[in-house]
Amino acid sequence: MMGVSIAQDLLLIPILILLVSLSRGNLSISAMLLPLASSTLFLALIWVFAVRLIPWLLQLIALLRSQELFMLATISIGLGVGFLSSLFGLPTAYGAFLAGLVLSESAFGKKAMSEMVPLRDLFGLLFFASIGMLCSPSFIMENLAITILLVALFAGGKGLILALVAHGFGYRRIVPLALMLGMVPISEIAFVLARNALALSAINDYEYQVMLNVVIVSMLVGPLIAALASPIYSWLRRYFPETEVEALNLPDTDPENHVVISGGGSIGVYLAQELKQQNIFSVIIEPVYKNFLSLAGQDVSAIFGEPEKAEMLGLARIANARLLIIDDSNQVNADQVIAEARNQRPELKIVLLAASGRSVVHEGVQVIEYERQIAAEVARRAVGEWGVLAP
Repeated sequence: MMGVSIAQDLLLIPILILLVSLSRGNLSISAMLLPLASSTLFLALIWVFAVRLIPWLLQLIALLRSQELFMLATISIGLGVGFLSSLFGLPTAYGAFLAGLVLSESAFGKKAMSEMVPLRDLFGLLFFASIGMLCSPSFIMENLAITILLVALFAGGKGLILALVAHGFGYRRIVPLALMLGMVPISEIAFVLARNALALSAINDYEYQVMLNVVIVSMLVGPLIAALASPIYSWLRRYFPETEVEALNLPDTDPENHVVISGGGSIGVYLAQELKQQNIFSVIIEPVYKNFLSLAGQDVSAIFGEPEKAEMLGLARIANARLLIIDDSNQVNADQVIAEARNQRPELKIVLLAASGRSVVHEGVQVIEYERQIAAEVARRAVGEWGVLAP
């Protein structure tokens, strides 16, 4: 999702170049080649001079050990390259983007970024405040039908395409659904595009207002729709349960008095390996497919699926198990796992590995706060093994 967001933001640059051609009256090949040639020449000049000049300039400023001067120099580089791009007939955003690329490639890229973070947050706040002032509830109500239609077409269409692409690349389970519902908000970079299109007379004021409010509505409803991914997936699994279950190193015979581990992250793998050294058999139920694949070379028994599902616990033979260990940090709904495990075996001993302060609604569950345990172990070794003595 982050990669798609970055890619669609980067597409702003060629679109802005095309808008320059559109503002000149046509989209002929010659009209498109002129801004393309200008942008290529500008890119070549910036790459030749900026790559050599900017790092040298930043190095001189860094030697002065003035944080304020370094920040002003970074801002000046961004504004200056943006101004130069306007002299070539290109959008200032194009130059600012190239300035960021040059800064990121220099040895001072991370320092420049750290200096820009407060300004980025400030301008981000002002940006969204200005968008809120531009939003017109009366305009949205007067054009409610077209607003809803465009949000559904653009946001929903984009989400559907991403879901199909993810499915085509082999992602299953909740991932395509999360992509479809999580990418509903239209990128805020669309405001920059719409504003430039209006300034270049590529669109009129009414079309600009429609675009503006469609983007705003998509950003408002986006988080609400994204939160529906898990409930919708759970509802789908209720009526369309998974029939194919992947497993690793499961024995041919049913195990008894074994340990079931819910969540196969690093803690689960270490647990399984330590138990194996004690000749205790264990089965990991791992809900994250990437983590499940990583277990293939760990010589542990594992099942791919949600640990809170009755079918998964049944495959792990929870009815024959002596102990259930739940890693609460590994995308596992611990309360549901406990409830289903108790439903299949009421007398089962359960241990919950959780962060400090975790509350448990089920009785008889032993909670081990691993952060506190790590601190206690380090303190014990400090006194017993490392010779730290109290004054």
